[in-house]
Amino acid sequence: MSLSNFSIKKPATTTMIMIAMIFFGYLGLTKMPVEMMPSTSYPMASISIKWDGATPDDVNDMITKKIEDILPNIDGITEYNSTSEVGESTIDVKFDYGTDVETKITLIQNEINQISGKLPDDADEPVIREQSTSGIPAMVLMLVGGDPMEMRTYANATVKPLIERIDGVSQVLIRGGQEQEVLVEVDPEKLDNYNIGIEEISSIISDANVNIPGGTLMEGEKEYIIKVEGELSTVEEISDIVLKNSNGKLLKLKDVADVKMSIKDKDTIFRNSGKDALALIITKTDNGNSVEIVNSIKKVLKNVEGSMPINTETKIAHDSSVTILNSISSVKESAYTGIILVSIILFLFLKNISVTMIVAMSIPTSIIFTFFLLNAMGVSINIISLMGLSLGVGMLVDDSVVVIDNIFRRFTEFKENKLIASEKGASEVTLPVITSSLTTMAVFLPMVFQEGIVKKQFGDMSYSISFCLTASLIVAVMFVPMMCSKVLKKNTDIAHEGSLMKFVKQKYKDVLKLALRRRFLVVTGAIIMFIASIFMSKTLGGRFLPTQDSGDFAVIASLPSGADIKMADRIAGILEERAKDLNYATNYSIMGDTEDVVLNLSAGLKTTREESMYDIMSDLRNKFQGIPDVTITVVPDFVRGSSDVNDLEFNLYSDNEKQLEVISDELKEKISEIPGLTDVSTSLEGGKPEGRFIIDREKAKYYGVSVSDIASMIETQINGDVPITINSDNDEIDVTVQLKKEYRESSKLLLDSRIALDNGKSVRISDVADYVLVEGPSKIEKKDKKRKVTLYANLEKNANLQSAEASIISELNKIGLPDGVTYSSSGNNKDMGAIFKQLASTFVVAVFLIYFILVWQFESFVFPLIILFSIPLSTMGAIFGLYFAGKSLDAMVFVGIILLIGIVVNNAIVLIDFINQRIDAGDNISRAVMTSGVTRLRPILMTTMTTVLGMVPLAISNGEGAEMYNGMAFVVIFGLSFATILTLILIPCIYYIVEDIREYFIAAWRKKYPGNTEIENETV
Repeated sequence: MSLSNFSIKKPATTTMIMIAMIFFGYLGLTKMPVEMMPSTSYPMASISIKWDGATPDDVNDMITKKIEDILPNIDGITEYNSTSEVGESTIDVKFDYGTDVETKITLIQNEINQISGKLPDDADEPVIREQSTSGIPAMVLMLVGGDPMEMRTYANATVKPLIERIDGVSQVLIRGGQEQEVLVEVDPEKLDNYNIGIEEISSIISDANVNIPGGTLMEGEKEYIIKVEGELSTVEEISDIVLKNSNGKLLKLKDVADVKMSIKDKDTIFRNSGKDALALIITKTDNGNSVEIVNSIKKVLKNVEGSMPINTETKIAHDSSVTILNSISSVKESAYTGIILVSIILFLFLKNISVTMIVAMSIPTSIIFTFFLLNAMGVSINIISLMGLSLGVGMLVDDSVVVIDNIFRRFTEFKENKLIASEKGASEVTLPVITSSLTTMAVFLPMVFQEGIVKKQFGDMSYSISFCLTASLIVAVMFVPMMCSKVLKKNTDIAHEGSLMKFVKQKYKDVLKLALRRRFLVVTGAIIMFIASIFMSKTLGGRFLPTQDSGDFAVIASLPSGADIKMADRIAGILEERAKDLNYATNYSIMGDTEDVVLNLSAGLKTTREESMYDIMSDLRNKFQGIPDVTITVVPDFVRGSSDVNDLEFNLYSDNEKQLEVISDELKEKISEIPGLTDVSTSLEGGKPEGRFIIDREKAKYYGVSVSDIASMIETQINGDVPITINSDNDEIDVTVQLKKEYRESSKLLLDSRIALDNGKSVRISDVADYVLVEGPSKIEKKDKKRKVTLYANLEKNANLQSAEASIISELNKIGLPDGVTYSSSGNNKDMGAIFKQLASTFVVAVFLIYFILVWQFESFVFPLIILFSIPLSTMGAIFGLYFAGKSLDAMVFVGIILLIGIVVNNAIVLIDFINQRIDAGDNISRAVMTSGVTRLRPILMTTMTTVLGMVPLAISNGEGAEMYNGMAFVVIFGLSFATILTLILIPCIYYIVEDIREYFIAAWRKKYPGNTEIENETV
């Protein structure tokens, strides 16, 4: 029993199946998480080790190299990039797609544990975490109005721990506010008088702060748990710590140091609209869900609002969920509009409201049931998955149109009753309908069965379209025949043609007749057009993904090497002053440290302002140029630093640092002159000034002091030491021991300070060491152990990534690449190359799968080849459209072209199948081709127009996130329209030519083997 026969005989069961599809689809929809985009980032882990006060060279030699040496012991690593800078080593490790990062983090930790004894003793413990490659925070939360110190304490002790527990949160960074500390400022002259060293003071303070269990005391019938309390809790207790007891004369800490509650030196800046505030910057893991994270944070804030410090209130500086939900809403609106347009075009063709409703019902039913299947696959609601549904809106009715058209053909032409017509009409076209759906789904099969960026980026779309078409197929072969068997009436006529359709048919008939007479000329012309399109495609240029206008913009001021927080504050003031004159800025905030100062500003939704994204970016570049000592970069997003924000990254590698410096500086100058590139900068900053103590080992040995003792002493005197923390109002406060400020800011006074010796005497640092100023590297960057320099640039409005990269390589070749220097792309241009390569492979595999399906349907090798001629028609239509519209090729457009090949063959399938039927019925080739073309014109136009109109809202949408799908919808509309027109002309011509060739070989066979018709038929 066929599915159509089953549905007609069991209408109640069929109805329940449809209801169940809607019911379970709705359940799936309610459980699906919401996200902007699927995660496309490489599986990555970040290793970070802090070593306060160490130079980049020392960090590289003592930490980075040792970590790099153990990484090859771990399988699945594709590359690792290290940065050694002042006081910190950071190594980002990338793994193959599909890798379980948590498992790899454990393996890395085990390897580091084995070499922990080789790392500096005073370096912090390694921090290894799954790294998000996105520089955009999920949320930036502000505390404003309260006391800066109380807000910082509250944020650290209460808010931050609660947010860090939320699933998907990577880290919470705090910027701004003030931190308390107990500052023990030691007077080195008094230390010299009492012959005591600063390190000894730290040790004594640490020993004085103890809390030790004393065991259990049995007294009578009672048992007491004994605890020896020596924990310090106040400034006074710390001040009274005894350093020495000389014959009853006590030397206390307050006798040699000034002990007071103080405020830590500011190391970060955050202001909102010019006013000081405290910010919590919440970043997410690559698998974290922004919308769920933001909602969870809002719940946390609601729970703690009653315990906030006095006058403190929370504000949101950035909420990524707003952009996400607006973008999702924009796609939904486009889909709804598409459904309405498709329904209208169906009614215009079918001219019957009941029949139109039957076909149109396949759209919402298929879409809703798709959510059930997507949820089962773990797919989220995002722009890509919804775009798949929106793109499929017009295609969802194709199967139902074919089925209902055949049912009516039997009902009207063969005069069968509605039950028989419904059952036979649906059964006859079930195989062609399945084949048609399979050819469309086949183009997406290679995407989901390969590991890589294509699956990450477009896997959700592949599932969406495939599941959607599967659901529409179920509706077409079950729901449509069942409903037809109930509602068909004798006076129902969907085949009646109006005057417009008759006119179109007549004109098509005339053109087709002329084309068949000039069939070789027509095919030759098509080949010439295809060759022309290939040359056009080389001029299009390419980029990774379209740039989206979220309404957020950032001006990043990269500070020079050696900058301090005072300079950052000064630059922040300049940025704020200029931001006041921006009439399109609704709000702005400043965040910064000693590396970057970032002005984030909101310009509102693009639908609410006159200025375009590129107009605003150009204006910002003009407004903020000319600031001394900084490099300005402008990006269309909310960011927290200069990492991973540029459109283009180009790497140079060499083991010769000087060689890298020379060629990168020269190439930077050349890149700055390339049209379309702006914000050009390099990772190779100027050297960082270093003050080096050169120790005289003979003198040190003479005085009985070791080199390590001198180094440790100097480090403590400059950086200070935190021997203990004390608890105050549920807050842990550092106790910092350091020299007085004037000694820490003067190399002369530092050299005059003394080191206590074991014999009770002391020696000046200047007696055992010389102080020299040199210039060292500000940071050392490497990839897979090889030194690298990265050049950065952003694209202007009409520039494209592919052409820009080609121009850079051309300039590099003009300069001449020295021996030992190599180059490569990274960032977006590397991802673009990888995704284009994988999509090209997907294209080839998709064509093969389509050919396989067609051979299965026709049991012929020739007819499928004729049908495949519609593929180049669609691709050259898409290329012509892009060329004349001035658009470039990107990953989304490429996927649109791949989608086209699964759609356009359907029209050719319908045409070739009907020609074969007419020939089998006894028509000659000329009559069969003409009759088939005219007969199938109407359903071909109907399915094409429903698909095209279903995508028009996506192509013309101006909502948030529309940049992602405008180009894809554009190429599908243009390519499908172009291919349909040529398919109706070219495919009959090719069929005719193939038949001409066949007849030629038959005639040759008959001439050579007269009378041997059996062998003749088998051979031909």
